[in-house]
Amino acid sequence: MSIYKFTEVITATLIVAIFLSCKAEDSYSSIAIPVEIKNGHIVSEYQFSDRLSGTIALESGFPKIVIDARFASELLEKNKQLKKEDSDASIFTWGDEEPLSVDYILAGGFEIFGKTIDTDILVVDLEDHYSWKNYDVIFPIKYFDSQVGFNLKDNLMTVGNDLIKDENDYQILDVFQDENVNGLAIESTFYVSDSTGYTESISGNFLFDLGGANALYLNLNQSNVKEFVQNFQSIVLDPSKYASNSSIDMKVLAPDKIRIEGFEVQNDYIVAIAIKKYGNADKYTGMIGIDFLKRYEFIFDFHRGRVYMK
Repeated sequence: MSIYKFTEVITATLIVAIFLSCKAEDSYSSIAIPVEIKNGHIVSEYQFSDRLSGTIALESGFPKIVIDARFASELLEKNKQLKKEDSDASIFTWGDEEPLSVDYILAGGFEIFGKTIDTDILVVDLEDHYSWKNYDVIFPIKYFDSQVGFNLKDNLMTVGNDLIKDENDYQILDVFQDENVNGLAIESTFYVSDSTGYTESISGNFLFDLGGANALYLNLNQSNVKEFVQNFQSIVLDPSKYASNSSIDMKVLAPDKIRIEGFEVQNDYIVAIAIKKYGNADKYTGMIGIDFLKRYEFIFDFHRGRVYMK
């Protein structure tokens, strides 16, 4: 894992000051979409028109679609259905010290990956954002309104209503939905071991976060997380080598194994951070990131409240 990932560690759940109503088209037939992991994000390219293509960062814990201000100006020229509306909203990510102002809202039909979505889109200047500056659109996958599957070994995302051919092929994780962030989370226990075999556990609510580059994130605001980190001082790394902002209270752990619900990864990192107390962020003990999920095939089913993994 590159050090760059640590400077990008908290591209996690957006906590937005307002939540606007949204409406999507009916779900559509199965489609396969090429994706790749870049700088800790799952990314895809989409051709919005003959002369306009965009880089899309796919997310599983954002409440709204976010578009970069420069790209939004181009999109407005190409899509006459979109209308600008004033906004005084702000958005936060878990690594931000200050909120990002929403420049304006785009209202109207928005077509992406062959699907027209009628929703309000937040337009934000992302040029200087430490994590999002390389992306034109931040897209929460719940807006597909279908099952969404990932095989990151083959760089493929599949979207459709019938992706599960045989449930016996998967382990089914019962999860709960957080409508505030359009995400899925699980109440469970992680077991973490060092190279000597010493094992500690950490229990709580964990959000599945496609925007998290590392294997596991923990919320240092919770007392059980502080105790967990204290018990693992032998594998805590020097955070000054990884933190992009010295004012952020962050611990980086390098365990031998991380395990949950029968799934295990080895030699990956845990990032513990004192997240900002916005919205319902403090309800989560942590987040399950890409470096954990990419080892497996997995499908998010928002309608049934399940995550399928194998």
